[in-house]
Amino acid sequence: MVLRFSLDGHFPSRILPFVYLGNLNHASNALMLKALGITHVVSMGESALVPPVQNSRFISPFSNPSQSNVVNSLWHECASGHIDVLDMKGVADDGIDSIRPHIERAMAFIEKCRQAGGKVLVHCRVGVSRSATIVIGYVMKHLKMDLASAYLMVRSRRLNILIQPNLLFMWGLKRLESDMFANSEPGDESDCECKTARSCQTQNDELELPVSRNCRPQPSISVLRL
Repeated sequence: MVLRFSLDGHFPSRILPFVYLGNLNHASNALMLKALGITHVVSMGESALVPPVQNSRFISPFSNPSQSNVVNSLWHECASGHIDVLDMKGVADDGIDSIRPHIERAMAFIEKCRQAGGKVLVHCRVGVSRSATIVIGYVMKHLKMDLASAYLMVRSRRLNILIQPNLLFMWGLKRLESDMFANSEPGDESDCECKTARSCQTQNDELELPVSRNCRPQPSISVLRL
């Protein structure tokens, strides 16, 4: 069976070679996850781990791709060890809950996936606020980008869906940027630049990922230069 994909917004957006940004429906579709090679899932406040109906018969698309009666179930794939899921509960997009207590844990999980050679889908309900915040934060940290550049990169690769992290989430990303700026040392710039370039080169990314020429991230400015 050959699955044909089109860039029409019906599939998760590939932000990095190993990072996809999507919604709850994407995370619930085991056939789609298999087709994209997804090995890890980060659920930001919206769990796709739905327990099966009692006594239901399950055939995994991972172990039996030729079967026509496969069941789309992230719960089964997680239980059988095909997909590793980080289910982040209690993360509301209400302008009250902070993303700071969750962002480091989520980014560490994504980095673990990258080091294992896997691919991760980061999702919330719609894929525009909570999950977008996590992906922006990871792009900042992984590619040594400032907030403005990382936001524009993720936004441009979300296709026809506009990412809209709420103001409190953006403040959390601003704090992350400030921490990155404070922790970077001038003497490490050349070494960090080389490490960043090697990391991006080995990703074999046909999207031509931008590489920062300065390891030290610069504070974002109010005017974004395109």
